[in-house]
Amino acid sequence: MACENCEPTNRCSCRVRALGRMEGRFDGREEGRTEGWAESIFLILGSRRISASESVRVRIRECKDSVQLRRWIQRAVHVDCADEIFQDRPRRGPEKWAYEALNGCE
Repeated sequence: MACENCEPTNRCSCRVRALGRMEGRFDGREEGRTEGWAESIFLILGSRRISASESVRVRIRECKDSVQLRRWIQRAVHVDCADEIFQDRPRRGPEKWAYEALNGCE
């Protein structure tokens, strides 16, 4: 169905504009979600008194993958230093201590 502003030969222009508005709203919502996930990571680290370097902060803020950000949130609950968020590695035992010694986590 065309609106009253469309000419009979150009009925799809309203649909194209409507689709563009819908895509814009979706992109805005997704951007808001990823910003919220990133802030959650900083909140968790801060509440655990773990500081994040500027490079860690930039990497987290620039990530637009909500699945990855949620994975980092889960890791933020368990890590001993912020850099560990990005690592898949053992959280306990001698392997952890060796990793920390090599990577500067205290």
